[in-house]
Amino acid sequence: MSLASTASTVNFLLAVGAVLLTCVCVAGMQPGMRLGPGAGSTDAGLQSTSFAVQHPSDAAETGPADRASRSLTTLLPSLPAATYSLTITESGLPAGTPWAAQILANCSGSEGLGTTTNSVVFTLPNGTYEWNVNPLIGYAYDPSPSAGAVTIAGSSEAVSVVYVPGPQTIFAVMFAEHGLPIGATWEVNLSGNIQSTTVGVAAGSLLVFQDPNGTYPFSVGTSSEYAANPEHGAIAIHGGYLFCQPVAFAPEYTVSFGEGGLPAGLTWSVTLNGTVQKSTAGSIEFEEPNGTYEFAVATADEEYAPTSASGLTVVNGGPVSESVTFQLVTYTVTFTEKGAPTGTEWWVNLSGGQSHSATDPTMTFPEPNGTYSYSASAPGLAGQTGNLTVSGESPSVVVVNFSSRTPPSIGLPLIDYAIIGGVLVAACAIGVVTVLFRRRRKTPPVPVTARS
Repeated sequence: MSLASTASTVNFLLAVGAVLLTCVCVAGMQPGMRLGPGAGSTDAGLQSTSFAVQHPSDAAETGPADRASRSLTTLLPSLPAATYSLTITESGLPAGTPWAAQILANCSGSEGLGTTTNSVVFTLPNGTYEWNVNPLIGYAYDPSPSAGAVTIAGSSEAVSVVYVPGPQTIFAVMFAEHGLPIGATWEVNLSGNIQSTTVGVAAGSLLVFQDPNGTYPFSVGTSSEYAANPEHGAIAIHGGYLFCQPVAFAPEYTVSFGEGGLPAGLTWSVTLNGTVQKSTAGSIEFEEPNGTYEFAVATADEEYAPTSASGLTVVNGGPVSESVTFQLVTYTVTFTEKGAPTGTEWWVNLSGGQSHSATDPTMTFPEPNGTYSYSASAPGLAGQTGNLTVSGESPSVVVVNFSSRTPPSIGLPLIDYAIIGGVLVAACAIGVVTVLFRRRRKTPPVPVTARS
C-alpha cells in the first residue's frame, strides 16, 4: 500500500498484522524526513493510525543527505482481531413484532439479540457458528428455518428467515458434533425422526430438528469406527427457545475376550461398559474408545464358573485382548472314618476311577454335581460301600465304620465228626484183619521126621 501527499500528515489505514512501513520521499518532503506515530483509532476491526511527517531537526538522522527513500520498521500497538457482520433478516412478521436471534460456537458461548425491526446484526471474528431464531410465544408464527450454521471467513454473511403462520409453537433442537474426520457420516435419531449428514460439507457438523414442547429420546451413530458421547439420552423442551446438544466422537478399538474351559456349544456372556454380548463361540468382541472399563463374565450353565468373574480392561490407542477361563463348579465331599487304629492309611474310591487317601480320621475332596458309588477300605479291616449325590451343594458327611475281620469258620457238626470217626475206625480194623490174614498164608509148613 502506498499513499502520496504534499501535506504535513499522511494517513495510513493498516490491516491487522502490518508492521513494516516504507517512507518514500515525494515532492515537498526533504530527504531524511521520517514517519512518527500519531493519534490512532479503531474502526470495524482495522487500525487507523496517523503518522506525522517530522523534519530531521526534530531528531538526529544519519546517512547521505540526498538519499531519496528509506525503510523503517514500526511496531504497532496490539491490534484487535478482524470482525465481520452476520446479519439475520426476517420476513413474514407484522411490523413491530418483537423477535430475537441467538449465536453459539459449538453449543457454547451464546450471544442473543432482540429487535422489533426486521434484522439483527452480530459482529463476529472468523469461525463457524450455530444460529437460531426464536419462535414467538403468544404469536401464531413459526420461523423457517429456525436454526442453522454459518461460517465467517474474511467477509460478512447474511441469513434470511421467514416466519409463517402456524397453529403450534415449535423450537429448534440442534446437535453439534466434533471429533469426526472429514468425510465421515453421522446421524441422530430424535424420537423416530432420523437426520444424517457428512462432515466436510456445508453445516456438516450440525443437525437441526424442530419440535414442540415435550420429552424426546435420542440416539447418535456414525458409519466410521468412532464412538459418540453421549450415544443416547433424552431432550426435554419446556418453552425454551433453543436446545443444543454437543456430541463428541472418539476413535474406537477392538476389545476381544477369548474363553477356555467350556464344552463346545455352551453359551457364555461378557458385560462391558453396560453392554452385554452372548456367544457359543470361543470369542466375544466389543468396539470401545480409549478409557478404562469394568467387565463381567458368566455362563448359562451353573455347572461352570469363571476363575475370575470380573475385572478391568484399559483401552489406550490400540486393540485389547482378555482371556477368560471357565472350570467345573465343585463342592466339598467329606468322609469320616471310625474304628481304624490311629495313623492308619485308608482309602475312598469313587466311581469313575477317582481315588483319595488319608491317615487322618477325616478326608475331604472337591467333586462336581453327580451321583457317585464309593468304597472305603483300610488294611486288615472290613470296609464299607455306598452311594452319594452332589447337587448344587456339599452333601452330608459320609461316616465309614471300619471293623476287625472274623476268620472264616472251618468247623463241622458233631454228627459229621462221628461219621468221620466211625469211617476211620472201620478202615483201621479192616487194615488189621487184612494184615493178619496175609501173615497166616505166608507161614511155611512144619517138616515130618521119618521114624526108624
